[in-house]
Amino acid sequence: MKEGTIFILFGATGDLVKRKLIPAIYDLHSNGEKIKIIGIARRQSNPEKLINASKKYISNYNKKTLNEIKNNMSYIQMDFLNSEKYKLIKKELRKIGYTRKLFHLSTMSENFEKISENLKKINVIDNNSSILYEKPFGNDLKTAKKINKKIKSIFSEKNIYRVDHFLGKELIEGIIFTRFSNEIFEPLWNKKHIKSIRFYLDEDINLKNKAVFFEKYGVIKDVVQNHLFQLIALTCMEKPKQINPHSIQNEKAKVLNKLKIKDSLFAQYKGYRNEKNVNKKSKVETFAALKLEINNKRWKGVPIYLKTGKNLSKKDTKIVIEFKEPNCSFSKPCNFENNYLEIRIWPNPGMSICINEKLPGKNKINPIKLDFCYDCKFGPNTSKGYKEVYLHALNKDQQLSVSFNEIINSWRAIDKLKKNKLYSYKPKSKGPKELLKFNKKHGIKL
Repeated sequence: MKEGTIFILFGATGDLVKRKLIPAIYDLHSNGEKIKIIGIARRQSNPEKLINASKKYISNYNKKTLNEIKNNMSYIQMDFLNSEKYKLIKKELRKIGYTRKLFHLSTMSENFEKISENLKKINVIDNNSSILYEKPFGNDLKTAKKINKKIKSIFSEKNIYRVDHFLGKELIEGIIFTRFSNEIFEPLWNKKHIKSIRFYLDEDINLKNKAVFFEKYGVIKDVVQNHLFQLIALTCMEKPKQINPHSIQNEKAKVLNKLKIKDSLFAQYKGYRNEKNVNKKSKVETFAALKLEINNKRWKGVPIYLKTGKNLSKKDTKIVIEFKEPNCSFSKPCNFENNYLEIRIWPNPGMSICINEKLPGKNKINPIKLDFCYDCKFGPNTSKGYKEVYLHALNKDQQLSVSFNEIINSWRAIDKLKKNKLYSYKPKSKGPKELLKFNKKHGIKL
């Protein structure tokens, strides 16, 4: 058998493949990986169309490298539910003959069971295979359990990767190292010292290319249940017994099991209902702000806030840990600013610590920021989510995979969420005006 990796991409004409997966494969190929690609989708297409659609999402691409990828790609147009068509996949795999196979199901989760069944029937899964299931895994707790029961009856857990590409971003991978390798943080990482924790995941893109998908899930199921809950879990989990996938997943699952949603605000950007494939009376939220609590010994009583939305004024992903007010030992008034730690994921990856310091020549305190720029220190392009997910899967490392316990605990919290009134907001704004009331109610600024 030839050495190399075959990427089998289900949902190959979708937005995710175009914007994220082909660029990730391009990076792997540029680094010397021997790669073949089989794209599979219902729509008519071909390798040239798929590669051309991805060009603008690949920074400073090399034409020769791009042509190599195109020439090493084939395309199969088929219905995922048509069992007979899977023979075409088997035929193509035999023709290529590579030993390592990575199946990425970048489709809606309603297709996971049938695709898995049909792959089993054609006998193409072996110990050298990885099967990646794209998020969100299911549509609620019930469907997630049903899907998991089926795929576990077909494949071994060691072959299964429940994907959340956020875990492959360098700054997110680094959260546990920031916490557990720095003595200045961990002793303060609790309800005694921390006033609140805020999570932001703002996006400036609209949903014209994702409407079919988004109408089914909305921002709560597309972003909160996975990306943001994973950030909460990494930030708030207990120290694992060991820094390995199983121990980390166990601790994250425990946090998610204690997560309670206390307040919420939902909105939809104006014009969303005019996007192609969107219901003209759609009630799907494109923006959400939530207040949560973790009901455990470490965090009980500490408010956790998150904000996320589409078509906002800018792309901004970060975590802000605000510490409690220091005791005033000086002459009144003590105009101290609260200390905070800000972890920036995008843009300008890095972190900042805000502390108070004396103004020169004056008996006054002034806040100053100590800043660390990740790209300045380590160089740009160090945070490639899907590239890292693929590398881990190819090396049989499940650290960037989400355990099923994490998924069911996330869905339990989401399923209890009752959606209230849906407000609206202008595209490219900071969100609905009702966010000001939400902020005032909770004494914060999201």
